[in-house]
Amino acid sequence: MICGKKKEGIEIEEDDVIRTIRWFNRKVLKTPNKNNRIVICGDCYDKYKKYRKRYKSRQRTYLILGVLFAIFGIIVAQNKIIAVLLGIVIIIALYLLSFLSYMPELKLKPEAAGKKKR
Repeated sequence: MICGKKKEGIEIEEDDVIRTIRWFNRKVLKTPNKNNRIVICGDCYDKYKKYRKRYKSRQRTYLILGVLFAIFGIIVAQNKIIAVLLGIVIIIALYLLSFLSYMPELKLKPEAAGKKKR
């Protein structure tokens, strides 16, 4: 996935984001359905861990920022209903912003894969 080469490696978990991307490619862009296996090769695993950790950290940070903006907006606002709705929109927007650094989970952890092969 990271180096873009066809190699053997640890397969990623196909989650809603991957399924959405595949659906978009198939239905909207009209590309043929390839159903490629997406893997992280051993050479890229350390880089993958760094990117995955960054993604999870940004996801938490953006959610916390969204909640803080929403709370501050509700406290300051005159019309509380509009403030709550705007707060929800801000939380959703910041959460979606975290997907700019998206990195999927692995199906098997490398340690588990090594034990399973033995």
